[in-house]
Amino acid sequence: MDIFGNKVDEDGNSIDEFGNKIDIRDYFRSNGVLVEDVQRDNEYSRMLSEKIVQAYRVNNVAMPAHIVSFAAFHIFQQMHTTSDLYSVLRMPAEFRRIPYQKLLQSVKNLQDELVRMSEKGKIRIGALVEAEPEELLQYGLKSLGVYHAKKPLRKEKKTGDIVCQDMKTLLFYHNRLTGYGLEKHV
Repeated sequence: MDIFGNKVDEDGNSIDEFGNKIDIRDYFRSNGVLVEDVQRDNEYSRMLSEKIVQAYRVNNVAMPAHIVSFAAFHIFQQMHTTSDLYSVLRMPAEFRRIPYQKLLQSVKNLQDELVRMSEKGKIRIGALVEAEPEELLQYGLKSLGVYHAKKPLRKEKKTGDIVCQDMKTLLFYHNRLTGYGLEKHV
């Protein structure tokens, strides 16, 4: 992508929506002369930002850790509907648990929707996203804590519940799937 959001070929040439090479210097000219135009530049910046967001959305790769985090975080939000984001992040430890089957069902619902979206080119999915929901959940839980001293989520041996040890890190991983309208599938 060039600085205006146009596609770029392998040689670095900007390409318009019809597949033609274009000279981006023309974007800065008026009657063949380079001119400064703040309003034009602001509009180009706005258009580029929209293209960047659009490219991010379709090139984002949904991984098991993102799916599990998204599901868990939204379950916590549903459990505390009167709370704002900061209240959810400061939720006491005794409330930060989810029954395993509830999380598994939410992960399956998200998985089904993400596969549909991937087939339409709206997002990319990692290979394990098409695994059985149980395997996806287990891998998501395992990979979620690899880089952190406190695992964002872990399965409690005694009850089988999923317990959150770090809400801020859970939110971080959850955020990879925001903006796709997936909340209704949790």
